[in-house]
Amino acid sequence: MPILRSALKKKNMAKHDKNTYQNSDYRLTKKEQESLSIMRILLVLPILLMLILYVAN
Repeated sequence: MPILRSALKKKNMAKHDKNTYQNSDYRLTKKEQESLSIMRILLVLPILLMLILYVAN
C-alpha cells in the first residue's frame, strides 16, 4: 500500500506542477508503475465483467 500511495502522490504532484514534470522527484519507480497498472486492472476488470454479464442477459 505505501508504494501505491507514493505513486498516486507523485502523479498528483506532477499534475499540479506541469512545468517541472520532468523533475526527477516526480518520476515513478518500477514498483510504483507496476502498482498503478495493477490498480487500473482491478478497477476496470469488474466493470468489464458487469458489462459482459449485462450483454449476455
